[in-house]
Amino acid sequence: IVSYASSFDEYSADYEDLSDGGKYKHLFVLHFAYNANNQLEFLKVDYEEIDDSKNHLYLYKAKQGTGLDNSPCSKITRSFIHTYNLKIFSYFKKHQDKSPFFKSLFQVLEQAKDLIEEQGNELFSKIVGKEGKALTLQINNKYIGEYQEVKEIFNEINAKEYYFRYDIESRSADKTCCNCFLKKEVWGYVNTYNFYTVNEFGMITGGFQKEKAWKNYPICESCATLLKTGKNYLDKHLTFSFYG
Repeated sequence: IVSYASSFDEYSADYEDLSDGGKYKHLFVLHFAYNANNQLEFLKVDYEEIDDSKNHLYLYKAKQGTGLDNSPCSKITRSFIHTYNLKIFSYFKKHQDKSPFFKSLFQVLEQAKDLIEEQGNELFSKIVGKEGKALTLQINNKYIGEYQEVKEIFNEINAKEYYFRYDIESRSADKTCCNCFLKKEVWGYVNTYNFYTVNEFGMITGGFQKEKAWKNYPICESCATLLKTGKNYLDKHLTFSFYG
């Protein structure tokens, strides 16, 4: 699989609303900083309210089930420590070899595991209310969305979702995109509006082959981003409910 991280800067805008329309309010933040010897160290677990204007800094995008989210920012499901271990610690464990930055963060998380659990559980027990809770981290008072290393992995994961699923790659070069009608590389899993699926072989036209799903709905990189950006805007500004 080819890495698209270097050319996919626009995917950094493919984040989700962490507050989910106000359903989530409480954010627990793991604070780290570099000391005088330029070594990274854990400072504390702190609390703040989720701010919609910071969604681009939270860089949140969820994965279904128990899989890792696309960045080290996750909604808390059962408890603080459960989400920390499943989503944050595991994220850096998986990506620790991507850069010295990730390696040092993982090492600090290992060293401070007991302290993080103690502080996190204590703070978590004090925050009450029906609104949901989330967990992320800051380094030198910067959110993860301000770090290029995190954005590159976020970009790569987002891009890959459009052409690689079910352990099968579906893309083809020099084909006509059905949205802009230009000849480009097109991908087969751009189901932004979910009007078709390739989950089951019987739902795939053209020979029941997932790798050829691009023939059904060929979308290029630029249009995949455009469609997703449009849907994000629609969901946030043009979706309304009345009486529940």
